[in-house]
Amino acid sequence: MLVGDRQFRARVDFGADIYILSSAVYDQLERKPGKVKEINIQLADKNSILKGVVTQPIHVQLGKQYSREGVCVAPISDEMLLGHDLLRHFKALIVLHSDCLWINDESIPLNTTFRDKPVVAKVIMSKRTEVPQNSVVRVPCKLEGKMGAYNMEQVNNL
Repeated sequence: MLVGDRQFRARVDFGADIYILSSAVYDQLERKPGKVKEINIQLADKNSILKGVVTQPIHVQLGKQYSREGVCVAPISDEMLLGHDLLRHFKALIVLHSDCLWINDESIPLNTTFRDKPVVAKVIMSKRTEVPQNSVVRVPCKLEGKMGAYNMEQVNNL
């Protein structure tokens, strides 16, 4: 991924509506685009807000495809989160079986492998609770070991 004069790896975030550039990366740009407005980014748990800014348009390039876009800048730990908006703009297809993004006959490699062997934990809620799609529920639980990565699966009878 290239933003302005800086090249780096971006993390594809399947749950993000927008793409976000780390404020640390923004500070490293030689020619920073001006800030247009301040924004509040609502996180998945609906109670957390991340304060950020939208910039004037800047050169954004994914593989060989490029555009001039305003960038959301916020204090995140990844260099960049690649959300639906930019993926859709570039008409990207996510091809998990070959671990790549497919954009205009160009394959861009992804890295979707686990760093550690995944640990499986099963959480059973004692009361029937409806959890709306795209939401977060905090569930008290106890783990016997450390989990490096995790995934959530729906259980149809809960």
